[in-house]
Amino acid sequence: MPFIGTASNTKNIDLLRQALDEETLSFYGRSFGSYIGTVYATQFPRRVRAMVLDGAYDPRRYADVPYAYDAGQFVALDTAVGRFLDWCAQNATACGFGEGWPRQAFEQLKRSLDADPVITASGRPATGYTLAYRLMFNINAGKEIWPYLGQALRAAQAHQGSFLLSPPLPRVLRLPQRQPGRGVRRPCLPGQPPAPGHAGQCPRRGVARTAAGPSRGERHPRSGCRSAVGREPGYWRV
Repeated sequence: MPFIGTASNTKNIDLLRQALDEETLSFYGRSFGSYIGTVYATQFPRRVRAMVLDGAYDPRRYADVPYAYDAGQFVALDTAVGRFLDWCAQNATACGFGEGWPRQAFEQLKRSLDADPVITASGRPATGYTLAYRLMFNINAGKEIWPYLGQALRAAQAHQGSFLLSPPLPRVLRLPQRQPGRGVRRPCLPGQPPAPGHAGQCPRRGVARTAAGPSRGERHPRSGCRSAVGREPGYWRV
């Protein structure tokens, strides 16, 4: 137990750097991974070659009130799932799940999977938690995938494999090819407008984009989580 925590994770990352005999490392952190990257940069500032923090956490606010900080994100995800299930109720044919009663069917499906999990191709059991988690993190792809989510829920009812029961393979970060004598092209420089195809403005130097903290969290009926991302962007110094 004394070695479980973010500080221990960052020390393990630096042990990997040492094992590879590298003076510095490059780090990509998404969501909570951005907090791990921030802690690493604080502990080992001279060991960072480059760092990308995607969906960055405010490290000070998260460290002080982690569950309250995440509350708004879970509220947003729970609300999005609710909109999808309401759409299923109003578009039973297009959705194909729940036969007009999708909320009740979703609760029953979670209980069914908890009692009798589906064994995935990896050999791991998929439970009601697996279903709710995978649905929440696919819901933000947009309304165009809602019919496919309905099909996947119907497949789960039949204990058939679907992408809502099998976690995806880890994504590989594809970096631009470096040409001899030239650096890697960046979307934009600090303080300048982005290149075509990149929305928004680049943060000023030494500053990372993040989100403001939410209010106190509570357990939500569909996700089962206590503390999700509809917050205004802000800046914090790194």
